[in-house]
Amino acid sequence: MTGVQTCALPISGLNTIGTLTTTSNLQYTASMFQSCTTLEGMPLFDVSNVITSTAMFSGCTNLKAESLPAFNFANVTTATTMFTGCYSLVSIPMTGFSKVTVATSMFNTANSITSLPALNFANATTLTTFATTCNSLGNVAITGIRATTDFSNNLMGQSALETLFTNLGSPATTQTITITGNYGADTAVSKTATWTATNKKIGRAHV
Repeated sequence: MTGVQTCALPISGLNTIGTLTTTSNLQYTASMFQSCTTLEGMPLFDVSNVITSTAMFSGCTNLKAESLPAFNFANVTTATTMFTGCYSLVSIPMTGFSKVTVATSMFNTANSITSLPALNFANATTLTTFATTCNSLGNVAITGIRATTDFSNNLMGQSALETLFTNLGSPATTQTITITGNYGADTAVSKTATWTATNKKIGRAHV
């Protein structure tokens, strides 16, 4: 696949990938491994200029964090449904994403993820159903969120939710973060919190 700009591998029955050679010309990895339900891992390859990673790992139900390399998605702007349905993934061993603008359902139903790393999403403008129904998600270190987003039906307690609130960015207008269905939602002030650019105060609206 040397020299390609777009890459997709709709392969069934794939367990591991021995060698995957790309170049810095690779810009689109949308659906690259989508629904490779037996895929557990892969080697490191160059994603330095990838700008669209929509559904790259979506539906990879057996993907394992320990078998994934430390990709740096420094230039990705669209990451919609990137990890949706990655039922076996317990963490995200990747960096970058600071240029992401659209990440709808990026981690939706990734049921085994226990935490999300300290990624900066300050440039994101669309984060609807961002990380919902992640049944094991107990901690989120993501910073800079400034757009309405949804962390409902996860496993976050009061302390984890308040950390999430503290790490929110400062939006130009009032935005909403939904936390319904987390066991700490009632004690973390409200089930749905709103914040403003001036104080990021957690409000009682939309309970």
